[in-house]
Amino acid sequence: MAHSRSPEKRGRVGEGVQSRGPVEIARRLALLAGLVTAVALCFWTRFEPYVMISPAHPEDIARLESRREPEAQRTGALLDRRDGHGREEGSLTVRGPEWEELFVGVRETFAQNYPIPGWEHRIGKRDLDQARKDNERRSRMTATDLYKEQDRIRRVKERYGTDVTFRGSFRHLYFSAREKPLDRAIDQWPVRSRYILQLSDAQGPRLSAVHLPAYELIGFADVITLPEAFSYPHRHMAHWPALMGFALYIFLPWGRRAPGVLAYARWRIVLGDGATGLLMFGSFFSMPFAIIGGTVETLTTYAGFAIVFWLIAALGLLGLYWSAWTAAFRLSVGSEALAVSALSKSRIIRYDSIKEVRPVRLRPPKWLIALMWAAALLGRKPGAVGQALLLGAGESNGVRLDLVDGSHAYIWYSDQMGAESIPHFERFRRSVQRDAIKWVETPLEIRAVFPPIG
Repeated sequence: MAHSRSPEKRGRVGEGVQSRGPVEIARRLALLAGLVTAVALCFWTRFEPYVMISPAHPEDIARLESRREPEAQRTGALLDRRDGHGREEGSLTVRGPEWEELFVGVRETFAQNYPIPGWEHRIGKRDLDQARKDNERRSRMTATDLYKEQDRIRRVKERYGTDVTFRGSFRHLYFSAREKPLDRAIDQWPVRSRYILQLSDAQGPRLSAVHLPAYELIGFADVITLPEAFSYPHRHMAHWPALMGFALYIFLPWGRRAPGVLAYARWRIVLGDGATGLLMFGSFFSMPFAIIGGTVETLTTYAGFAIVFWLIAALGLLGLYWSAWTAAFRLSVGSEALAVSALSKSRIIRYDSIKEVRPVRLRPPKWLIALMWAAALLGRKPGAVGQALLLGAGESNGVRLDLVDGSHAYIWYSDQMGAESIPHFERFRRSVQRDAIKWVETPLEIRAVFPPIG
């Protein structure tokens, strides 16, 4: 029901038609807030300087040891070199429980070809899955299988000079430069440098650490090489805001409909929220984040690109507003007046203030139909032509009440396919079939995306 100013009697309204606007708006705001927060957390990046750590290769150790100086033996001393590519190299002797814990964790991770508990985010998901498969495959290998593998490795090395010995499913572990104990030593390391780490007691294998700058995110064609869980630290909990918003949407009171009160079918309202809120708004709002790959970058560097999608998402917001309006709509048919309630304050419209009742039909704008046909003919999406046909043929039915002061009031009772969306609407028709109210047979056509509600 949509209405404008008219001769009316304000005050107490019929039972069951109190305004539910605040509750219905809050329901959809909770859904939107959960969706927006989930998208922001999902693509919130932590692109800061990081360190790649792996067991040190013997050739790297040999190169440094060939020119090792006595000063480098002191704990915390840094010995600088440059490799053949101009990259700085050096060795660093460290001590302390935190460094010992780091060495043990790296050693165990590479020894078992799988991250220790809590370190799963330090390698890529593809490498993690491959490590599971390799460990399972190698656990089933018999002595004969091991002999065949060693024989194959020997033959390949003899023929091609290449050692294909299995050394694990991944090569590096990723650490943030701010993590302990790296944060205390990182100031000594130039960016893009590699250092050999050694415990002060000189026991156990050494580690190779490469200090790299913050990852520079480039939109559109960028491929993020860092592990997903390392680059997007909040992605694992992004679903919680969405679930909380959905829970509030469901559990906020829907309100009981008093007998004799007309309202839109609830399943239609929920379906409309899903189509406009989740599909239209959710898809077009989140699309630029997925394309660019980062929340901050989308809101700053590529904001102009994102606005194009958000303008389309705004149609979803309008759809949610219309859905909230239909959810709050109540119409009570009395003997002398109509008691009406929607998002705004409730009111009573007397029958003697209605001069004329005219059927109305809402059809999509011609420009929207033409746009759908152009997209169907130029695109390759299956079913696009059918969607264009349905859009062009669809129409919503309603009635317009012409009031004695020249204003209008609208009631929309069917969807675009012509199916009745307000059960028992015939009671309204019977109530306005009075001698003083004129019925016009010729329908009035209105072309708009959303029906007028005022």
